[in-house]
Amino acid sequence: LAGATPTPTATATATATGEEPAWRGALATWARSYREVLAAHPNVVPALARGSGRRPAQLRIADAVFGGLVDAGWPRREATSIGALMRSLVIGSALGSFAASFPADASVYAGVYPHLNQAHLLAEHQREIDDRAFEVGLAAVLDGLEMRLAALRVGEISARGCEEWLFAGVCPAGSRGRSPRRHRPRRYQATDLMHQAADVL
Repeated sequence: LAGATPTPTATATATATGEEPAWRGALATWARSYREVLAAHPNVVPALARGSGRRPAQLRIADAVFGGLVDAGWPRREATSIGALMRSLVIGSALGSFAASFPADASVYAGVYPHLNQAHLLAEHQREIDDRAFEVGLAAVLDGLEMRLAALRVGEISARGCEEWLFAGVCPAGSRGRSPRRHRPRRYQATDLMHQAADVL
Protein backbone atom coordinates (compact mmCIF):
# COMPACT_ATOMS: atom_id res chain seq x y z
CA LEU A 1 0.00 0.00 0.00
CA ALA A 2 3.01 2.27 -0.22
CA GLY A 3 2.15 5.56 -1.83
CA ALA A 4 -1.60 5.12 -1.43
CA THR A 5 -3.13 8.16 0.19
CA PRO A 6 -6.64 7.63 1.57
CA THR A 7 -9.10 10.50 1.52
CA PRO A 8 -10.96 10.60 4.85
CA THR A 9 -14.70 10.96 4.44
CA ALA A 10 -15.22 12.46 7.88
CA THR A 11 -13.29 14.88 10.03
CA ALA A 12 -11.87 13.92 13.41
CA THR A 13 -11.21 17.14 15.21
CA ALA A 14 -11.01 17.56 18.95
CA THR A 15 -14.48 18.14 20.34
CA ALA A 16 -14.05 19.86 23.66
CA THR A 17 -17.13 21.95 22.87
CA GLY A 18 -18.74 19.63 20.33
CA GLU A 19 -21.05 16.64 20.55
CA GLU A 20 -18.70 13.86 19.44
CA PRO A 21 -15.70 12.56 21.39
CA ALA A 22 -12.47 13.09 19.48
CA TRP A 23 -11.52 9.42 19.68
CA ARG A 24 -14.82 8.43 18.04
CA GLY A 25 -14.35 10.79 15.12
CA ALA A 26 -10.74 9.65 14.72
CA LEU A 27 -11.70 5.97 14.69
CA ALA A 28 -14.46 6.60 12.15
CA THR A 29 -12.11 8.53 9.88
CA TRP A 30 -9.44 5.85 10.12
CA ALA A 31 -11.93 3.02 9.43
CA ARG A 32 -13.43 4.74 6.39
CA SER A 33 -10.03 5.72 5.03
CA TYR A 34 -8.68 2.21 5.54
CA ARG A 35 -11.70 0.73 3.75
CA GLU A 36 -11.32 3.14 0.83
CA VAL A 37 -7.68 2.14 0.38
CA LEU A 38 -8.54 -1.57 0.51
CA ALA A 39 -11.30 -1.05 -2.04
CA ALA A 40 -8.74 0.54 -4.36
CA HIS A 41 -6.22 -2.28 -3.74
CA PRO A 42 -8.35 -5.45 -3.34
CA ASN A 43 -5.47 -7.80 -4.04
CA VAL A 44 -3.78 -6.91 -0.74
CA VAL A 45 -6.79 -7.80 1.41
CA PRO A 46 -5.98 -11.54 1.75
CA ALA A 47 -2.42 -10.69 2.81
CA LEU A 48 -3.62 -8.17 5.39
CA ALA A 49 -6.12 -10.69 6.76
CA ARG A 50 -3.19 -12.91 7.79
CA GLY A 51 -1.90 -10.24 10.19
CA SER A 52 0.70 -7.51 10.47
CA GLY A 53 3.73 -9.75 10.89
CA ARG A 54 6.90 -7.68 10.60
CA ARG A 55 5.56 -5.22 8.00
CA PRO A 56 6.58 -1.74 9.22
CA ALA A 57 3.57 0.06 7.69
CA GLN A 58 1.10 -2.24 9.44
CA LEU A 59 2.97 -2.00 12.72
CA ARG A 60 2.92 1.80 12.50
CA ILE A 61 -0.85 1.69 12.01
CA ALA A 62 -1.28 -0.57 15.03
CA ASP A 63 1.00 1.64 17.11
CA ALA A 64 -0.81 4.84 16.14
CA VAL A 65 -4.32 3.48 16.69
CA PHE A 66 -3.44 1.84 20.00
CA GLY A 67 -1.60 4.94 21.20
CA GLY A 68 -4.48 7.18 20.19
CA LEU A 69 -7.01 5.11 22.11
CA VAL A 70 -4.89 4.96 25.25
CA ASP A 71 -4.25 8.68 24.99
CA ALA A 72 -8.02 9.23 24.75
CA GLY A 73 -8.59 7.46 28.05
CA TRP A 74 -9.11 3.81 27.20
CA PRO A 75 -7.37 1.23 29.40
CA ARG A 76 -4.69 -0.66 27.48
CA ARG A 77 -6.60 -3.93 27.59
CA GLU A 78 -9.70 -2.26 26.14
CA ALA A 79 -7.66 -0.45 23.48
CA THR A 80 -6.24 -3.79 22.33
CA SER A 81 -9.73 -5.21 21.92
CA ILE A 82 -10.92 -2.12 20.04
CA GLY A 83 -8.00 -2.28 17.62
CA ALA A 84 -8.77 -5.93 16.86
CA LEU A 85 -12.48 -5.16 16.51
CA MET A 86 -11.98 -2.27 14.08
CA ARG A 87 -9.52 -4.26 11.99
CA SER A 88 -12.01 -7.14 11.73
CA LEU A 89 -14.81 -4.78 10.75
CA VAL A 90 -12.82 -3.06 8.01
CA ILE A 91 -11.08 -6.10 6.54
CA GLY A 92 -14.26 -8.18 6.76
CA SER A 93 -16.11 -5.50 4.84
CA ALA A 94 -13.38 -5.43 2.19
CA LEU A 95 -13.13 -9.21 1.73
CA GLY A 96 -16.21 -9.41 -0.44
CA SER A 97 -19.61 -8.01 -1.31
CA PHE A 98 -22.71 -9.19 0.54
CA ALA A 99 -25.03 -7.89 -2.17
CA ALA A 100 -23.05 -9.43 -5.03
CA SER A 101 -23.25 -12.88 -3.44
CA PHE A 102 -26.93 -13.24 -4.38
CA PRO A 103 -27.74 -14.45 -7.92
CA ALA A 104 -29.56 -11.90 -10.06
CA ASP A 105 -31.88 -14.60 -11.43
CA ALA A 106 -35.31 -14.28 -9.78
CA SER A 107 -36.16 -17.90 -10.64
CA VAL A 108 -33.54 -19.10 -8.13
CA TYR A 109 -35.72 -17.89 -5.28
CA ALA A 110 -39.26 -18.22 -6.67
CA GLY A 111 -41.40 -20.68 -4.74
CA VAL A 112 -38.44 -21.90 -2.69
CA TYR A 113 -37.19 -18.94 -0.66
CA PRO A 114 -40.27 -16.75 -0.04
CA HIS A 115 -38.44 -14.27 2.15
CA LEU A 116 -35.83 -13.68 -0.56
CA ASN A 117 -38.31 -12.78 -3.28
CA GLN A 118 -36.40 -9.54 -3.99
CA ALA A 119 -32.88 -10.84 -3.44
CA HIS A 120 -32.25 -10.86 -7.19
CA LEU A 121 -32.25 -7.04 -7.05
CA LEU A 122 -29.37 -6.79 -4.58
CA ALA A 123 -26.53 -7.13 -7.07
CA GLU A 124 -27.88 -4.19 -9.05
CA HIS A 125 -27.40 -1.96 -5.99
CA GLN A 126 -24.22 -3.59 -4.71
CA ARG A 127 -22.18 -0.50 -3.83
CA GLU A 128 -25.06 1.27 -2.13
CA ILE A 129 -26.02 -1.76 -0.04
CA ASP A 130 -22.45 -2.62 0.96
CA ASP A 131 -21.62 0.97 1.89
CA ARG A 132 -24.79 1.31 3.94
CA ALA A 133 -24.10 -1.97 5.72
CA PHE A 134 -20.60 -0.80 6.63
CA GLU A 135 -21.91 2.50 7.99
CA VAL A 136 -24.58 0.71 10.04
CA GLY A 137 -21.95 -1.59 11.51
CA LEU A 138 -19.51 1.25 12.17
CA ALA A 139 -22.14 3.36 13.90
CA ALA A 140 -23.27 0.42 16.01
CA VAL A 141 -19.68 -0.31 17.08
CA LEU A 142 -18.92 3.30 17.93
CA ASP A 143 -22.19 3.75 19.81
CA GLY A 144 -21.43 0.65 21.84
CA LEU A 145 -17.88 1.80 22.55
CA GLU A 146 -19.10 5.18 23.73
CA MET A 147 -21.43 3.50 26.20
CA ARG A 148 -18.68 1.13 27.28
CA LEU A 149 -16.28 3.97 28.01
CA ALA A 150 -18.97 5.75 30.02
CA ALA A 151 -19.47 2.55 32.03
CA LEU A 152 -15.75 2.22 32.59
CA ARG A 153 -15.58 5.77 33.87
CA VAL A 154 -18.18 5.13 36.55
CA GLY A 155 -16.67 1.80 37.53
CA GLU A 156 -19.39 -0.51 36.16
CA ILE A 157 -16.74 -2.53 34.32
CA SER A 158 -13.64 -3.52 36.23
CA ALA A 159 -10.28 -2.20 35.04
CA ARG A 160 -6.77 -2.93 36.14
CA GLY A 161 -6.36 -0.05 38.50
CA CYS A 162 -5.89 3.68 38.16
CA GLU A 163 -2.61 3.35 36.28
CA GLU A 164 -4.53 2.45 33.09
CA TRP A 165 -6.83 5.46 33.26
CA LEU A 166 -6.02 8.69 31.45
CA PHE A 167 -9.42 10.14 30.65
CA ALA A 168 -9.24 13.90 31.09
CA GLY A 169 -6.25 13.36 33.37
CA VAL A 170 -8.43 11.87 36.09
CA CYS A 171 -8.13 8.53 37.83
CA PRO A 172 -11.69 7.52 38.81
CA ALA A 173 -12.47 6.00 42.17
CA GLY A 174 -11.92 2.27 42.06
CA SER A 175 -12.70 -0.77 44.11
CA ARG A 176 -10.41 0.46 46.87
CA GLY A 177 -12.77 3.36 47.55
CA ARG A 178 -10.23 6.09 46.92
CA SER A 179 -11.28 9.44 45.55
CA PRO A 180 -10.42 10.46 41.98
CA ARG A 181 -7.00 12.00 41.63
CA ARG A 182 -5.38 14.09 38.96
CA HIS A 183 -2.80 12.75 36.57
CA ARG A 184 -0.44 14.62 34.32
CA PRO A 185 -2.12 15.16 30.91
CA ARG A 186 -0.77 13.11 28.03
CA ARG A 187 1.41 14.96 25.56
CA TYR A 188 -0.25 13.85 22.35
CA GLN A 189 -3.82 14.00 21.17
CA ALA A 190 -5.70 10.86 20.08
CA THR A 191 -6.68 12.46 16.79
CA ASP A 192 -3.04 13.19 15.92
CA LEU A 193 -2.01 9.57 16.42
CA MET A 194 -4.94 8.14 14.49
CA HIS A 195 -4.34 10.54 11.64
CA GLN A 196 -0.85 9.06 11.53
CA ALA A 197 -2.47 5.66 11.06
CA ALA A 198 -4.35 6.92 8.01
CA ASP A 199 -1.22 8.57 6.63
CA VAL A 200 0.84 5.36 6.64
CA LEU A 201 -1.76 3.39 4.70
